[in-house]
Amino acid sequence: MNVTTATALDGYAAMAAVAPRGWRVELVDGHVRVTPQEDAGHAEIVASLAAQLGAQRPDVTVRSGVGPVPVLELADEEMPGRVLPDVVLMPADGEGGARALPLLVAEVTMKATGNVDRVEKVRSYARAGFPAYLLVDRHYRSTMLFTRPSGPVGSRRTRSPSASASPSPPR
Repeated sequence: MNVTTATALDGYAAMAAVAPRGWRVELVDGHVRVTPQEDAGHAEIVASLAAQLGAQRPDVTVRSGVGPVPVLELADEEMPGRVLPDVVLMPADGEGGARALPLLVAEVTMKATGNVDRVEKVRSYARAGFPAYLLVDRHYRSTMLFTRPSGPVGSRRTRSPSASASPSPPR
């Protein structure tokens, strides 16, 4: 671990320890990001998305802002990260071991997080090898599903024009 990495992780830990309740502290692309509580529209979309994904994939564990969301460690030696996705689909309890990758992570943009969700998290999730990243972009009224990560920025992207036409979760 280099000095810059250690400093970023220390900064993340310090901010996470003092952040107000309900605020999100994440380490994305080497930057500590502190985000205020979600707005009502964001919370409604997250709850709906989690319910839809859970109904389509009863064989997996769905975690969202409605329930406990795990801090995901991005296993990237060059630029480690700590993220709190809005929705996480994990293999059923016990499958894949304690370090199993999520099957899908999803983010719903807010004013404070839009650019991070659209750019930095696409790169971070691809580098970490997450198989699918669903971005519900409220500003552009679209959804994008990034799949098949292939390095620091490579992903296949599928776009739907409206948030109501979410692509189906991967199997």
